[in-house]
Amino acid sequence: MSTHTYTIFKKEFNGYFRSRLGWFILGIYALLVMLAVFYGTDFLSNTEETMQQFFQMQNEILLLIIPAITMKLWTDEHRQNTLELLLSQPISISSMVFGKFFAAWALSGCLLISVSGLCFFSAQEIDVDRGGILINFAGCLLMSGALCSICATISALTSHAITSFVISLLSCFLLSSIDYSIFLQKAEISNEIIIRISQVFSFEQHFLNIISGQISIANIFYYVSFIVLVLWFNIVAVMYKRS
Repeated sequence: MSTHTYTIFKKEFNGYFRSRLGWFILGIYALLVMLAVFYGTDFLSNTEETMQQFFQMQNEILLLIIPAITMKLWTDEHRQNTLELLLSQPISISSMVFGKFFAAWALSGCLLISVSGLCFFSAQEIDVDRGGILINFAGCLLMSGALCSICATISALTSHAITSFVISLLSCFLLSSIDYSIFLQKAEISNEIIIRISQVFSFEQHFLNIISGQISIANIFYYVSFIVLVLWFNIVAVMYKRS
């Protein structure tokens, strides 16, 4: 991480906790996790199946939380009339984009860490591979990074935090729920190939593969390439605004 990227990262990450937004997000996340634990799953039964259900529900929880984390990354620059000043600084746009992105991703990582104790405590009561739990958390972190990248890009394209939140929320749910097989059914190819292609491009399927213990290089490559590609669009969007 370059000096300029770290400077932007530090400013944005500390900003979450200097305002009420960071604490509000932590509170809402804790509430959603508790609802998932006590109402969404039979977590107190301490079985391997309920542990997996817990991680599956992280998908829906993060879909709600990440847009709130990223909605002010760039829109606050508009609201405070500091965007032109920021873009006039001797800092590369890529450093700005990566700094803001890493700040949002770091906060989502803090959210996951905050519930890790609950999982490892429960794992002591059942015969669950703790390495598997770490892999599940890594899967959640990869998915949250991909969500942060797309939501941060949307924030760069909008001028109001609420607009950014709503568009990001809709985009995340669309990305997670889209069924690519619908677009391939008219093609003259076998159902097996259609299913395979759908799984390759499915955002949610890669996450489910990881938390079900079927992690592969393809799953990691999918999320990493997704993040890099979307952040490139973010850089282009900010360059367009500067011009």
